[in-house]
Amino acid sequence: MNPCPCMSLGKGVKILAIVDAVLSVLNVGTLILALVGLLAWHEELELEKQTKTIAIAAIVIGMILCILEALLAVKLYRGAKDNDHRSCRFWLLVTIVLTVITVISLIVNSTSGDFHGASFGVSVVALGYKAYEIFVVYTFMGVLANQGGVGSPSV
Repeated sequence: MNPCPCMSLGKGVKILAIVDAVLSVLNVGTLILALVGLLAWHEELELEKQTKTIAIAAIVIGMILCILEALLAVKLYRGAKDNDHRSCRFWLLVTIVLTVITVISLIVNSTSGDFHGASFGVSVVALGYKAYEIFVVYTFMGVLANQGGVGSPSV
């Protein structure tokens, strides 16, 4: 079954990898703006030094994760382009770990009341997209395994 309508599975994986890379780069840009804003207007925000330090650390960690996700997207794109089972498997494993962390964070933040406005809905939509992406890559890996792609397990 091909979960990518109107295109081959390999092309669908490549498109999803490109979307991931673009979204990750946009997120890095957004986080850079948040960091600049925090540093430029910290007095107007009336943040305590400890709160400001925690916010800066959270932004930097978020930027690192977004950069890693962009690099993972490149690895996934190359894996789809070269039919490399190992590259796709690496992407799949790391993405599942990151998605589980995101789900835990979503649960903790929603039960503590830290979500405001549409942020909960956006997070749920992003998780739905990630689940679809994981399904597509998993299906593509199954096709590669059946075809004997690079790094596929021997049957």
